[in-house]
Amino acid sequence: MIKSRLFHWKAMTTKGQLQTGAILAAEKDSVYEYMFQHGLQPLSVKSGKHLSIRYWQGERLITVTRQLATLLQAGLPLVNSLQLLAKEMDALPWRCLLHEISQLVAQGKPLSEAMAHYPQTFPRLYPPVIAMGELTGNLEQCCTQLVQYQEQQQKLQKKVIKALKYPVFVCIIALVVAVVMLVMVLPEFAQIYQSFDTPLPALTAGLLFISAFITLYGPYIALLLAILCIGYCYLRQKQPHWQLLEQRLLLHLPFISPLIRGSCLSQIFQTLAITQQAGLPLVAGLKAAALTITNDTYQQALKQIQKQISQGAPLVHSP
Repeated sequence: MIKSRLFHWKAMTTKGQLQTGAILAAEKDSVYEYMFQHGLQPLSVKSGKHLSIRYWQGERLITVTRQLATLLQAGLPLVNSLQLLAKEMDALPWRCLLHEISQLVAQGKPLSEAMAHYPQTFPRLYPPVIAMGELTGNLEQCCTQLVQYQEQQQKLQKKVIKALKYPVFVCIIALVVAVVMLVMVLPEFAQIYQSFDTPLPALTAGLLFISAFITLYGPYIALLLAILCIGYCYLRQKQPHWQLLEQRLLLHLPFISPLIRGSCLSQIFQTLAITQQAGLPLVAGLKAAALTITNDTYQQALKQIQKQISQGAPLVHSP
């Protein structure tokens, strides 16, 4: 279960001392279970803010990974490095997270396995690359490669957003102008045309009809569009095949398709590059790329390529 919320607790020890603390958990029951396991008598548990993936996977993740690589390169043991990072973090959720990971590592679990317990924090590429670093003894190098990968992904994302800003802005302005023309300008011309008492061209008559229809039923059209958008968002979350249809449609749009294809291919090749540098086999690298890519079309293609290579086919001939 994903630990997506920060809880603040108060408890009494067996010696009658008051203790307070914070813990990451999915629900309050997990917090009570934690206190009982540590011999504490619960007094109160308050739920904090919900921590989304956007909170964890950003600049702070890059900073934490870079600092961990620096401490390991300086010769500090892994557990000490994690404990030092936890003390130095200014954000309470990150302090709790790093403290929990350091405890898991101190208990004998590999860092890669400990990170796998927090999928909302560490991208799916982290555990296999960290595991290979633990196996080869190059953990600090793998952390540095992950930092470079995250920075490249952020730069790519910013470029895609920047490239989409202008066409989206133009489309919004064009839509607003069209609505204003249909609702405010054309009705004025309709009164003029009626005074001519002559048949209008088909295109003009059609525009006037659309203008009158929008003017008369505009609120109902807006309400219907809102209901359709809400319904589509609901179906998109509940039924994955709607997301697949949306992604396939976007891959065929003239202006958006090149951006999506370029972004996906860049992410795939960057993932394969970092997994190969870390020493992972090609099949494992393709599996990691399939896990990290968010586009279902490319994800299915990577799984198919992975299957073909597992059966002995060369990468260049895989469909």
